[in-house]
Amino acid sequence: MGRTALFALTLAIAAVGRAIFFDAGLSEPAGQSCASCHAPERGFSDPRPGPTSEGAIAGRFGARNAPTAAYAIFAPRLRYDRNVGSYAGGLFLDGRVDSLEEHAQGPPLNPFEMHNPDRAAYVAKVAVRPYAADLKAIYGEALFADVDRAFAAITEAVAAFERSAEVSPFTSKYDAYLHGTATLTAQERRGAGSVGKFKVPTLRNVARTAPYMHNGVFASLKEVVAFYNRRDLDPARFGPPEVSQNVNREELGHLGLSDAEEDALVAFLNTLSDGTTHP
Repeated sequence: MGRTALFALTLAIAAVGRAIFFDAGLSEPAGQSCASCHAPERGFSDPRPGPTSEGAIAGRFGARNAPTAAYAIFAPRLRYDRNVGSYAGGLFLDGRVDSLEEHAQGPPLNPFEMHNPDRAAYVAKVAVRPYAADLKAIYGEALFADVDRAFAAITEAVAAFERSAEVSPFTSKYDAYLHGTATLTAQERRGAGSVGKFKVPTLRNVARTAPYMHNGVFASLKEVVAFYNRRDLDPARFGPPEVSQNVNREELGHLGLSDAEEDALVAFLNTLSDGTTHP
């Protein structure tokens, strides 16, 4: 297959994946799509209030706040770095899978998310959607005769959309600054120079992805920065950790930042939001 044909095929697969991503008719009961927990206007994070994310069953919440899906394409495979003594990479907050295809397999069958009982039920819903014809055109007319093959094709399509420029646009003020088309304020420049086994999520669009931390305990970036800066100085303010073994006591907790430096760091983090206008 030539490069042009391969590019066209990739675009076609991503287009179907986009349709699946925004289709609220694929949950059980209907009403929840991937975009319900990963809305573009919130940096592909959960736009709904609450510390953790609600599933298709009203009133049933997962144990974690849905992380942003933006820029997930750049997450490396999960690994343990012996040089620094910590894990890095992977997808989901615990880094348990390494590919976007594996990642897309989870939510449709998770009882606390889209709540489909099995692959067959999920595939059967996709098979009668308008874009099913596009899937068959790409993967073959007999695609839906094989549940596992169809499920793999669906998750491959969603992953292709998540690799697209729509999900990782690089249109923040900081990107414009890197290209020489925007100027950071003095406070933003100051913030740029500051800075359990849960992965640290991307900072891109972080100003739009509240609440913060895996359990949604903080409502603002100022609270997050203050926690990292002052946690060990004011433990009564922040309360005990859920799992003490997960606490990073070597790098965080007593950073010695002033209140103005905390504000500068927050100002810089705001420059990482995509689609913003800037001088």
